[in-house]
Amino acid sequence: MSQIIKAFTGIFMMLFIMVTTVGVMRIYFETVQAQNFHASLLYELESSNHALSVLKNGMQVGKLLNYEIEYSFIKEGGGVVVCAKYQEIPRNVDDVEDVEVVLRYPVQLGFLGIDTKQELIGYAR
Repeated sequence: MSQIIKAFTGIFMMLFIMVTTVGVMRIYFETVQAQNFHASLLYELESSNHALSVLKNGMQVGKLLNYEIEYSFIKEGGGVVVCAKYQEIPRNVDDVEDVEVVLRYPVQLGFLGIDTKQELIGYAR
């Protein structure tokens, strides 16, 4: 009888460790995907000199990937315009010196009750 209890306890522990490991690996790969998307968006913004089409496309693709993207346009005169929605992106970005790109992505591990949002911040100069 004690061997059956030990066997079921061992199987339960192995399943718990396996499910937890798979969840942590999933979070890791989602984080890497968000970092790669953020880096490529910053690179495209810098290469295009803050082109309006790149700004809008980045926000659309981010929405498809379940990311929240927020742009902060830092103007040459010192003003800052913050845009968190597609409709808020200004039509004229010629006087923009830098763009701060904040990307928020979900981190979920339902088995352990983890449900948060992480944030990546970068600047396109």
